[in-house]
Amino acid sequence: MKRVLLSLWRDEVGLVQSTELVFITSIVGIGMLVGLSAYRDGLMTELSDNAQAVGALNQSYGLSISANAPAGITVAGSTVTFTKSFGSVTVQSTLSNYSYTDLADAGDSTPIVRSNTSSVNEANAPPVPL
Repeated sequence: MKRVLLSLWRDEVGLVQSTELVFITSIVGIGMLVGLSAYRDGLMTELSDNAQAVGALNQSYGLSISANAPAGITVAGSTVTFTKSFGSVTVQSTLSNYSYTDLADAGDSTPIVRSNTSSVNEANAPPVPL
């Protein structure tokens, strides 16, 4: 029995292989952590860019109709009626109080440029002339 225990104590077969395996596994694990961290940072940057782009959209609109409205459009005070015929079917839409100004929200950070010469912040945007 003593001889068997002594031979097991002196046996070094597989020692180098297990040490190499632990070393390689450690390197691969650290590399995966670094790679996944870089992937996470890149993904968060892209998602942040998309969120800022969506938040910067100006959703304001308004209608500006002159006194000489084209055919099919009738203006009566602050009410506008659109009429369009498609063969035997006539579609009529009526708008009253027809403007919308996009107010500031959590996604807005910079002023919205409406033309080449002026910039307007959505929080203080004047109503669109009708």
